[in-house]
Amino acid sequence: MKKILNALFLTLLAVFTFSSCSDVPAPYDILGEGDVPGLTGGGTKEDPYNIETAQKKQDGSIAWVQGYIVGCVDGEGKAIATESKFEAPFTIASNILIADTPNETNYKNCIPVQLVGGSDVRTALNLKDNAGNLGKVVMIYGSLEKYFGVAGLKSATAAVLDGVEIGEGGSEQPSGSLIELLDATNPVNQVVNTFDEAEKDKDYLKEGYVNFAEVGGRTWRGKPHEGNGLIQATAYGSKQPSVISWFVTPAVNVAQMEVKKVTFDCISAYYKEGTKLEVYFLEKNGNELNQTLLNVGTLPQDADGYSEPVTLTGDLTAIGDKVGFIGFKYIGSEAASGTYQIDNLYVGVEATENPEPSPGPEPEENSVFVETFGETVKTNTNVADFTGWDNKNLKFEVANSKCNIRAKAHMTDANRTEQTKVNSIWFPAGNDHSFTISGIDASKYSKFIVKYELGANVFNQGTSIDLNVLKVLLNDVEVTAASKVVSNDNKDANVFFDMQVEIDVQGTANSTLKFSATGADNTMGLLLYNVRLIGVTGDSEEPGLGEADGTEEHPYSVADVIAFNSTKKGPYYVKAYIVGSANGSMDKIQTSNFSGDTNIVIADQQNEADKSKLVPVQLPSGAIRTEWGLKANPGKLGKQVLIQANLENYFSVPGLKSPTSIVEVAK
Repeated sequence: MKKILNALFLTLLAVFTFSSCSDVPAPYDILGEGDVPGLTGGGTKEDPYNIETAQKKQDGSIAWVQGYIVGCVDGEGKAIATESKFEAPFTIASNILIADTPNETNYKNCIPVQLVGGSDVRTALNLKDNAGNLGKVVMIYGSLEKYFGVAGLKSATAAVLDGVEIGEGGSEQPSGSLIELLDATNPVNQVVNTFDEAEKDKDYLKEGYVNFAEVGGRTWRGKPHEGNGLIQATAYGSKQPSVISWFVTPAVNVAQMEVKKVTFDCISAYYKEGTKLEVYFLEKNGNELNQTLLNVGTLPQDADGYSEPVTLTGDLTAIGDKVGFIGFKYIGSEAASGTYQIDNLYVGVEATENPEPSPGPEPEENSVFVETFGETVKTNTNVADFTGWDNKNLKFEVANSKCNIRAKAHMTDANRTEQTKVNSIWFPAGNDHSFTISGIDASKYSKFIVKYELGANVFNQGTSIDLNVLKVLLNDVEVTAASKVVSNDNKDANVFFDMQVEIDVQGTANSTLKFSATGADNTMGLLLYNVRLIGVTGDSEEPGLGEADGTEEHPYSVADVIAFNSTKKGPYYVKAYIVGSANGSMDKIQTSNFSGDTNIVIADQQNEADKSKLVPVQLPSGAIRTEWGLKANPGKLGKQVLIQANLENYFSVPGLKSPTSIVEVAK
């Protein structure tokens, strides 16, 4: 019996010992120094942390976290215990709550996520504007640190919702290196960029330029301010030990530059020690990239907000006759988190000059006056302080000094890449504003046409406005222009469009022309340029000149087009000779070595050189440009052609736009 009991005891001991061994952690469960027990996930995009893990790992590290959107801290007191809300409607856009289950209503089982103002992540995820996100699975990239006094996720820079990637960060750096992105095959002799098309908080992407995140995942992004385009690089909120961001111009040929230097405006913001902006001349040498640091002067280092713009210049004389690039290198980190902005970049041309000046609009028949607001200003200027008006005999006034004069690139529907600046009247959004021109002698007429160019500050994604919100009044008779909706989706930001109204009112020797918009209507900000007042005489609306009527059988001549001065649109037929192309303006007519295919210039005589007898013709992309552009088809020079197109201003002079056909006239 004793032997039996001993055997039973040994058997039970063996079973107990074997069972206890199964509780020993496997090798991959053994925690190392600094590890947190019970972590689920790796914090990567492929294997994100869950909520329970994110609550445990509050060490300031940057990671991906996945959970369900269940609510937000929806109150001004920002007390998560009493102001957490788990059902619509929501009133706060600055945060959301995420949890491991879709129906969680206990804030202790959630982590609050900070949605940074102005970011794509806030726009897409906040419940105030996107109540339908409630209950959806989301993956967010941010810093694991306390928020609202509890375990949280701050400075979110990227997210994935409904399979759509939002924002930046959390992924590998772009493939390739800076040198692989640089193309030196078509160098230019000058670069001018005022960044007017830069979109707020969007990567600045423009043909020919390189925007490259070398380290830290940060790029140069648009940061327009009060209608003025800028780009900036910053390490603020990056949580990265190193941030290096490159912005590089198209290739330039120093030997062909008229002015061998680079000039730009620089602004610093919230400068921190160690933040740098360096400017280089970059030269490709096989598989190597030679970098020559340029001395551009002393950069601003404002630690208390934004500095005033400082104009900096780098001398390229010592570079010699090389082909290369101008590279702006931002260097920062989590600690060196200052910001640098650049604007008004000029390479190979004086910054104080327009590289390709456009001629001012010529007076039209029965013109009462033309006002283009004079020579371009260096900084925003109050109307009351400005003295450079074209018509110094007239009086110019605004109701609010915030409605001021600003120099803007004269981008038009026909030329959206134009960098030549013109003065404009800026009508800020959100307030009632008016601009008045008085002392006008219009006593000869009782009917008028008012022509003007107008743009809008539709920089932000999804924004749009009808340009007819700017009302026109002549001697207190108000009219509204035909509808013209511009939008960010169509890339219309600060593009000037031709506008026109007709007004029946008796003119006087002291007439007043007024442009006004209410704050309720003007939601974007408006830019006014090139105001023309034209008197109308007689009863016939569009008299023909000579026997021509613009038909294929009786086409107009160039002289007809100039005489009509865009008062007739069409389309009409015009017969003329191709005599060259305009290189950015009608002041630069090319008759050989053509630089582009976007336009041709026509005249009534085959060898005409008088600019006043020339008309530019727009060649839109497509078959017509392919067949008739002089860079690709120099043999077309001198040909007599029949063109069907609209009679519209082009390069600020009477021209032909949107042609539907160009046919060579048989000899």
